[in-house]
Amino acid sequence: VVYTNEQRSLLESIADQAAGAIVKTRLIQEAERRARQFSTLNEMARKLSSTLEHEPLLQSILDSAVDILNCTAGSLLMVDEATDEMIFRVTVGPVAEELLNKRLPPGAGMVGKAVHTQQPIIVNNIKTAQEWFSETDEQTGFTTTGLLVVPMLVKDKVIGVLEVLNKQDGTPFNNDDQELLQAFAAQAAIA
Repeated sequence: VVYTNEQRSLLESIADQAAGAIVKTRLIQEAERRARQFSTLNEMARKLSSTLEHEPLLQSILDSAVDILNCTAGSLLMVDEATDEMIFRVTVGPVAEELLNKRLPPGAGMVGKAVHTQQPIIVNNIKTAQEWFSETDEQTGFTTTGLLVVPMLVKDKVIGVLEVLNKQDGTPFNNDDQELLQAFAAQAAIA
């Protein structure tokens, strides 16, 4: 079949319009995702200013972070100042109850590294991470594939970390995810 120049031009016009529609749809989806993120952060800020009970607020912050980042699990760990151990204070996910109040040795794993460096950490393939502390997965049966850890800072001192694990859609963690989790971590540190 031989197509005329007019047919080719018409097909190119249709393809251009389809491509434009796809780009617009993606932009709308991204704008809706961002609006949902800001709405969630605003709700957390409102709750922060209206409650004195910090445990339910911390649970709400972690629940929202796990939900908005589309993860399967998350934890908020606090530094025990007496021992430097990390304590699972708030947890979300399939093995949440098993982790609650468990302790990690000082400096253990990615959370220990985030405390030490005071920097966020993204690992999208946990098998390649030398600092990975696999004992928690071994004890619970949970399989971590990727994680994002953000330190919670108060006056330049790390008081804990907020971590989310395994994106549900399998996409890697990125800098946008890190910035968003840092916003949640800042609220958790204030709480």
